Amino acid sequence: MTGTASYQNKHLRINAREAGGKFYSRLLINFAALQPKISAEILHLGGTFWDILPVPFEKHLKKRLSVSVKVNGEKSKLDYTLVAERKNAESLIPDLFQIDGSIVLQNQETTALGDIQYFPLSGSPVKGDIHLKIDPKSIVLQEYRLGNYYFMTGKIDRKTKSIKGHVEIVQADLNHVFDGLLLQPVLHAQGVMDGMIDLQGTLSDPNIVGQMNLTQGIFNGYGYYNGLISFEFIRKLFRVDQLMLNRGRQQILAISGETNLTDQNLNFQIHGKNVDTQFLSQLFGNRIKFLSGQSTFDLSLMGRWASPDVGGHLEFRNGKLFFVDYDRMSMDLGKTPAELDDRNAESGIRIRKLTLVRKNKFTVHAKAFFPFSNNREMDVRLTGNGDFLALFLEDIAFFKRTASQSTFRFSIGGTYGAPIYTGGTVDFKNGEIDFQSVLPAVRHLKGHVRIEAENQFVHITELTGELGGQPFTLKTFGQDLVSNRPLEPLVIHSWGINFGVFGFKTGPKGIQVHIPGMMEQGDKAWIEAGGLRPGEYFYLAGPSDHPVMRGLATIRDGNFTYPFSKGKPKEKSPNTKPDFMTRVLNRMVWDLTVIPQRNVHFVKKIPGLIDNVWVNLIMESPGNGLRLSGTIADRSFRIVGKMQSTRGSIEYLDLNFAVVKFGIEFDRSEILPIVYGKARTTLTDSTGFPYNIYLTLYTLNPETKIERARGRWGDIRFRLSTDNPNIGTSEGQILGALGYSLGYTRGSFRSKATDVIGISADHLILKPLFRPVERKLEKVFNVDMVSFRTRLAQNMIEMNFNRQIDPRYLIFRSTQVIIGKYLKNNLFLLYSGEIEAGLDPRYQEKGIGLKNSFDLEYRIKPNLLLELQYKYDSLLLSHKQDLRIQIRHSFTF
Repeated sequence: MTGTASYQNKHLRINAREAGGKFYSRLLINFAALQPKISAEILHLGGTFWDILPVPFEKHLKKRLSVSVKVNGEKSKLDYTLVAERKNAESLIPDLFQIDGSIVLQNQETTALGDIQYFPLSGSPVKGDIHLKIDPKSIVLQEYRLGNYYFMTGKIDRKTKSIKGHVEIVQADLNHVFDGLLLQPVLHAQGVMDGMIDLQGTLSDPNIVGQMNLTQGIFNGYGYYNGLISFEFIRKLFRVDQLMLNRGRQQILAISGETNLTDQNLNFQIHGKNVDTQFLSQLFGNRIKFLSGQSTFDLSLMGRWASPDVGGHLEFRNGKLFFVDYDRMSMDLGKTPAELDDRNAESGIRIRKLTLVRKNKFTVHAKAFFPFSNNREMDVRLTGNGDFLALFLEDIAFFKRTASQSTFRFSIGGTYGAPIYTGGTVDFKNGEIDFQSVLPAVRHLKGHVRIEAENQFVHITELTGELGGQPFTLKTFGQDLVSNRPLEPLVIHSWGINFGVFGFKTGPKGIQVHIPGMMEQGDKAWIEAGGLRPGEYFYLAGPSDHPVMRGLATIRDGNFTYPFSKGKPKEKSPNTKPDFMTRVLNRMVWDLTVIPQRNVHFVKKIPGLIDNVWVNLIMESPGNGLRLSGTIADRSFRIVGKMQSTRGSIEYLDLNFAVVKFGIEFDRSEILPIVYGKARTTLTDSTGFPYNIYLTLYTLNPETKIERARGRWGDIRFRLSTDNPNIGTSEGQILGALGYSLGYTRGSFRSKATDVIGISADHLILKPLFRPVERKLEKVFNVDMVSFRTRLAQNMIEMNFNRQIDPRYLIFRSTQVIIGKYLKNNLFLLYSGEIEAGLDPRYQEKGIGLKNSFDLEYRIKPNLLLELQYKYDSLLLSHKQDLRIQIRHSFTF
């Protein structure tokens, strides 16, 4: 402490302050008057002062309590205020209690009176009073009362040091008992407490006898409990005659025994039946966080305080040990006979035998030693068999189901603060994993895993299996890692395990996956995963807070969409956390190259002027694919590369457009790509002259409102144009020439409105029904593309307005099937068959016919395409056959 002291003009002044603390004291005594005037103040008495003050439980008080005192008056009568404050109180009520009173000195007798106010954490303040009398012979507590439930009287003979006291508790609120005695609400408890304590003997050898009763107890939301404790402390021996806790009419906990303060020996018996472990956790200050379930036990606590032996048997049901769920678990505790005789045996809890069973999953056996000292090393040895995968994966939502035939053993040492795995192996076969999404099922999983104690490395020497029916290999690499750039090992610090770097590789065919958001529901694509360079794998590396994914993914035979679809929104509470996979992907550092190999389609529905535009593009990468880098969470994620298409189809109104060229270009400046594209369809006018209608993609700048044929993805629109000068140049004129006039006439509106409604119905209702059938046929016939197109709804609407026409000609009109097959990576064969009715002016026959088209596309270079096309129309009287040869060259500007 630092301070000052002075005496001047019969005034004594002393000030003191704790260096670096809150404690402050002030004393002023005026000796000028006949009766010296005293004014003193002590603020925030606590901290290290509790170590010097002769009071019991000083360590507890040091953490929980701070006291301030103010005194004013003369020697014969002093007025005082004493305030006790809670330390680190999380509530808005920092004061525990306050006493306002006076101390009167008359002759040789001192009387202390005080009015008490106790401030519980909940409810109204509780009032009380204290009356203490001190004379040369004795100290008498004539009355101590708090509310109408806590009373105390007592006397100390100052000559013989004998004591006598009585404490009575009547219908006290259990919350007040814990808060007032322990200075914190250790338990979320409710209930009523009754009891009494008698105190006799001397100050050096007190005798205490007491009994407490609990009724209507609720602990941590569980109740109702009732119980009692009777105890005595005589001649340094503390004995609990009985401590019982009942729930309803069933006894769940019983404790009896004694401890001798002289030789510091223990002898307690503890019995429990159907005790909730979480309830016990609350009783022990919420320290047993690693265990849950219903427990039954018979335990003994014997031996010296410094090295007690905890022995007995425990049974647990339907709970969790750390992260492992179990159906039943049993433990046998205690020292062996040899250890009982060994005075040098380390003190701690010894588990002689532990058996943990998860029905139809696994069985674990263990022996363990847990020292009482934090500086001593534990020794845990585990063996087991069953589904090892369930031990670690069952609580992670991403894994839906696991199964395996495994044998495993582990040994754990080290201290509580730094546990280490001293060894372990796992061998398993016939492993199975079902995932919630993204990945197909794993089957025929087998492998060998060992833990290398030197660096806590989980070494998966080789793990093989089938993912979606296709082979894959998984390894973990340490010093033997082959990588062009260094990778950090993946260390799970909460487990203390070093997984090294995961290496994954699929077979040459890859695996078939569904990626939510990037694909429509039910669609899948083949992905082959491997290393960026020869000899490398597809890697997953550390650190754990930002894992690194590095590798090469080759994609084929799949439909993708962009921007990513969010699916149906789910109702979430404001505190709902993202699922496991979302959190991992958001923190992932991407170092991935994606190459579209064959039959990769971009599918999207984009609004048009009148109807939606249905886009189906076969995408290719003219360069080295797409490069994914950065992290989603900090918005550094970027895609770099180009994708383009010169094949595919676009549906708009009742027209099918062939792709001229579409492109998507990603760069580092923005996450949104630059897009462009054009498609065309060839029509014939009334004179038989062919002309082209073009459908061009435009992007709208949200700030300038300017449309560009090449720009950043945003507000996407399609515009019509033509090379026929007789039609006009505006989109309205072209739509008018096609029969979709934007002007209103009663007849044209009715006829073309039905067309638009019918086309929209076909797209919205029939397309989703056809898609699963198309995917199934692709698999059955081993082709790369099957597509059905129909205008059934439109035809049915037309039948109501054209009843003079035979409905057989209308119902299946313009129904089309398209089948595509890659003969080689650069050679694509496409067949199109369309049912037509002879209602077009070109047709002389009025029956039903078939329009056939065979297209053979040979990609000579990435930007040079040779097309051979053969068409046959059975309804034409002449020129039924049409043969075309085209060479298309793409230029990049």
